[in-house]
Amino acid sequence: MIYVIFSDIHGNLDKFSRMHNILRTIPGKKRMVSLGDITGGMYNHVQQLYDEIRWGGYTAVQGNCDDGYDFTDGPITVDNIFIACHGSPYRDNDYIRYAEDAARVFPYLADEHIPLLFYGHTHRHYLFEYDNVQKKISGSGEIPPNKKIMLDKNKMYLCNPGTLGKPKPNTPFCSFVLFDSSEYSLEWKRV
Repeated sequence: MIYVIFSDIHGNLDKFSRMHNILRTIPGKKRMVSLGDITGGMYNHVQQLYDEIRWGGYTAVQGNCDDGYDFTDGPITVDNIFIACHGSPYRDNDYIRYAEDAARVFPYLADEHIPLLFYGHTHRHYLFEYDNVQKKISGSGEIPPNKKIMLDKNKMYLCNPGTLGKPKPNTPFCSFVLFDSSEYSLEWKRV
């Protein structure tokens, strides 16, 4: 199964549509997962996005900007494969940007016996890895697009797809991530 994971649309229907155009070129069954914040931006297509995500069969968690919309509070476990949340499994407005932030979350994954967590909120893409043998965290915020990253089932990961709709000056592009559960890989796509 291919999971299409995105976050922080902030009402940007154009980028949402571009993501779907890219997905049409990728074969295989897909499941859509929103990590929250469809609202809270300068774009005005929130109701249309809400209707598509809420009624279109998407899995969605509520972001810190989504007050008044009836998405599920995170974290949620998806198909017993990964956990989805907005900021962190503890709070929607937490930021996971550095190894010390990630160090607070890996024990949560160990307790849940789920080795993979997807989160948003930062508007930047990140991948943190925890090596259970060496007890070491490594990570990066500079992840190249369109390159598959093979994951190791003996490690734990925190993954942020970046923002789909509202780039920040330090990351001037929009992106989402594909998680292929059969080959256990990640691939970032820019829109």
